[in-house]
Amino acid sequence: MSWFSRSQAEPCPPPASSSHRSLALGPLLSGLHPESRHAVLDLGPPMGHNLELLAALGCRIRITDLFRSLASETLEAREPQACRALFERLLPLDVGERFDAVLMWDLFDYLRLHEAAALMARITPACAPRAVIFGLVSTLHQIPATPLRYRIDDRETLYSTGPREPQRPAPRHTQPELVRRMPGFKVKASYILRHGVQEYLFERAPS
Repeated sequence: MSWFSRSQAEPCPPPASSSHRSLALGPLLSGLHPESRHAVLDLGPPMGHNLELLAALGCRIRITDLFRSLASETLEAREPQACRALFERLLPLDVGERFDAVLMWDLFDYLRLHEAAALMARITPACAPRAVIFGLVSTLHQIPATPLRYRIDDRETLYSTGPREPQRPAPRHTQPELVRRMPGFKVKASYILRHGVQEYLFERAPS
């Protein structure tokens, strides 16, 4: 995991195959004030447009493509007794590092609940008071076999790219199930969208 600058980002992808009007993006971005130099942890692949938009807000962005890192691990490493050590290895954090926002994207759809709990145990100590996690959770029965790539076009529009086929069963994690794996966080906002996605903003409690 490393800090990225604009010069390190991938080129902006071609026009996305689908887009949706996001209700959670606006509140998320409005909380990132340029004068505050907020730090953002992005758990998806680097997307040039997103990096430029966040950099324009004065943010420092740290990126790790967590799903693709997990995909190269053994099943044994992802079992409950080993999962916390796995995330400690995949997400090395500096002492005293703090994030004001975490871009989870649709990662929860590709984690078992014990993996979600282990991930949250890893990143929660690095989340500042009132840090916000942005996540997308499918309400459909099937999802793409691998996570999509998301591009923030503006404060209300989110584009997604990536193959929709093959598909896999969606875990359809419920809000109570997720909250139980996120001690210290509460649901700040939740929006059920027409295309089968529920957008979440989870907020860490103030210290």
